[in-house]
Order: sequence, then C-alpha cells, then structure tokens
Amino acid sequence: EKGVSASLRELGFVAYEQGDYERAVRLHEQSLALVRELGNTFGVAWSIRALADAVRGQGDLGRARTLLEEGLALARGAENAWGTARALASLGSVACESGEYARASRLYEDSLKLGQRMGLNHTILVCLEGLSRVAVAQGKMEQAARLCGVAAAVREDKGWPLPPAKRAEIDRTVAATRDALGEEAFASAWARSNALPLEVAIKDILGGV
Repeated sequence: EKGVSASLRELGFVAYEQGDYERAVRLHEQSLALVRELGNTFGVAWSIRALADAVRGQGDLGRARTLLEEGLALARGAENAWGTARALASLGSVACESGEYARASRLYEDSLKLGQRMGLNHTILVCLEGLSRVAVAQGKMEQAARLCGVAAAVREDKGWPLPPAKRAEIDRTVAATRDALGEEAFASAWARSNALPLEVAIKDILGGV
C-alpha cells in the first residue's frame, strides 16, 4: 500500500503541474486514504499538503486552508521542518488568494526562513514567487520586480522551467510589475537581483528574513 500511495501522489503532482486539478484532487484523495490507513504521519502530512494545493487550484480556498492547518499541525507535532515549511508556504498561497496579504507575507517569510535554514530550494522558490504576488497586490512594484528576478534565477540555476499551471500566474505578476514601473526600471530591478547570490538577494530585498 505504501508504494501504491506514493505512486498515486506522484501522478497527482503531474496532474497538478499540468493544471488538471480535478484529476490531481482525485489522485491525492486516494493517496491520502491509503497513508491514513498505514498510520504514516509523514506520508499523511505530505499527501494532505499535496491535496490542499490541488483543491486550491480548483478555487476551494476554505477546504484548502482546513487541510493545510491539519497538515501543519501534524508536521509540527512530528518535528518535521520540511513538512512545516511546505505547509506554511501553501498556507501563504491560500492567504494571498484570499486577499489576506499581510498574513500571506508572514506565512511566506516564516516558510522562507525554514527553507533557507534547510536548503529547501523548491520551497524557497515557492515563497519568492508568492511574495512577488503579495508585493504587486500591496503596490510594492520595485520589490515585486526584484523578487521575480531572484525567482527566475533560481529556476534557471536548478533547471526548473515554469509548469503550465504556474505560467499564467507568473506572467500576470511580471506584466503588472512591468506596466507599473516601465520597461527600463523593471529590467534594471530584475537584473540587479537576478545577478546576486541567492542569500544576498533575499536579504537585500526583504531585510532580515
């Protein structure tokens, strides 16, 4: 059952990245049911977070938040810093899409601290891209451009192209920032952070996160 659960979860991740949220939800629900039967706390927390992201993709922010709060409690109870960081980042995305920008910023920054401490590059990327959306919503356009530049540098360095499900979201953030700043100022802000080492860029943009 453990192998089946992991396979279902991986298929769910593929469906999510392709933007097929209905299929992703179905697969992650099946995976979660199996790991609950096994009593695997780590697997339950992981599957809950994956399911919550897919549910968020469908627009059900209330259910996504409920799932993530359960997953966060499990991860913290098991002293699982990786799971805690991922759950915080996903809760940040729920808050951002709910218009709770101050809360989203706090959640992303808490996740980012853990991600930096543990070298969780994918979590760091999620937080940077999420914080760029928050910055746009708060009218902090230069900060948004710089965050976009750092996130793009991470993707390039790790060979992580934008998945179809994320492309429209990132394109909207970049377009809003470019329109607000103008092409020259946008390109300057982007390039300034894109060229810096990751830790330096994050500290320079966000201060003592």
